[in-house]
Amino acid sequence: ASRHAPALLAQKSTGPPVAAARDAQPAGLSTSHEQEWTVRDAIRVPWSRSGGSDERERADAAGFLAPPLGKGRPGLALDIDKLSIKWKAGERGSQMQKGGFGYVYFGTYDASEFAGPAHTSVKVVVKLPSDDADAVNAFEREGQINARIASFGGMPGVAEFLGSVDLSGVDASQLPAGFGGDTALVWRAVPGKTLDTYWNRQGGMSPMLAKTLDVQASAPVTLPSGELSYIKVDLATKVMGESLLALRALHALGVIHRDFKPQNLMLAENELQAPLRVIDMGSALLPGQSILMEDFTEIYAPPEAPEPDAEHPEAYDVYSVGVIGLRCLMPALVAGEAGVQTLGRVACAELPSCDYDFRAWCRGRAENMAAAAQDMPLNAECLALMQVPHLFELFGDMLARDPACRPSAEACVERLGGVWLERLEGAGRYPIGVEVPLLWQEGV
Repeated sequence: ASRHAPALLAQKSTGPPVAAARDAQPAGLSTSHEQEWTVRDAIRVPWSRSGGSDERERADAAGFLAPPLGKGRPGLALDIDKLSIKWKAGERGSQMQKGGFGYVYFGTYDASEFAGPAHTSVKVVVKLPSDDADAVNAFEREGQINARIASFGGMPGVAEFLGSVDLSGVDASQLPAGFGGDTALVWRAVPGKTLDTYWNRQGGMSPMLAKTLDVQASAPVTLPSGELSYIKVDLATKVMGESLLALRALHALGVIHRDFKPQNLMLAENELQAPLRVIDMGSALLPGQSILMEDFTEIYAPPEAPEPDAEHPEAYDVYSVGVIGLRCLMPALVAGEAGVQTLGRVACAELPSCDYDFRAWCRGRAENMAAAAQDMPLNAECLALMQVPHLFELFGDMLARDPACRPSAEACVERLGGVWLERLEGAGRYPIGVEVPLLWQEGV
């Protein structure tokens, strides 16, 4: 990227982190021709080859808009001969999983710079779409978005996209039936499991979760009656903080994930500095894009789902993190099948019935002394949360009905305070996409 454009980073943000995402398509901007891209343009907007200088100035002022879907291999072109994959299902050693929209393989890629007997093998995840038209379109968009992230050198907290590979040279009989296209997307494998697999179904703190996130069970919260409640303040804070830092970086690039849930959060083992990795951009959007399918996970989706709010698209993901954080906090929302059912009832029935007024819902639960026995644990946990005012208020804002009332990911991190403010400062409070002064450029 640095070969084609000035170095990028710089001025302190004075506006919302993804203001560019809210701008409309500029008048006169062509999206029907082959696009000409440089790094500077990719940060802001693609130009038509036919566009003149006036059109380019208008486009530059409008903010980044995504290119149209089309053929092409996103990211770095990887060498199929360096990819070691057992493609054929049932073949000894094959590691293939089939999902709703395609296929996922696990293997290795030889990242050695030069050919020779010594190999630098990297464990990889390889994704192929099914031949369903919606799956192919989602796959192409996922490639665009991951290539955009990779063009900035990737980002902490997001799975590392390595590039794409041409599968046209692979024997078709080896590939799964119903495979759509001749391209696969490749990521560096994350050594770990998704967040949902680590939860202790009895509602306690899983030892592996505690080790991976470097967090211990919180001190119990004392209720007004003197009883103790064992809500997990430290765990909820850790998961939300790591998630929000990753979202802040994604939103700064104009990426709205739109499917933030525990199944899409990998916990990387032995990486305490950045233990969380966001995966699966198949439902994600860039500015100027509309959703391809009305796909969303109801429990974690905000009331405006499936389409993010036009003025505040980033609020979609912030709501989802709020639900994830609430589940991490309250053992009653985790414990066994009853916990899953309770979470569904809260997210899909009780909160909507309160017009998504989280504070009113929480108080109503806490004050209900005539509740059925199965509801008493959650009611006590709501009362405990009210004894932690900063977290109670943060949940109330993150889960608001109106997207405009939800704080940005950065503002949420600020409100977590403590070490999270230090992490935020370490990440830099600057938007990506503004040119640095000449004297700061690499090589000057």
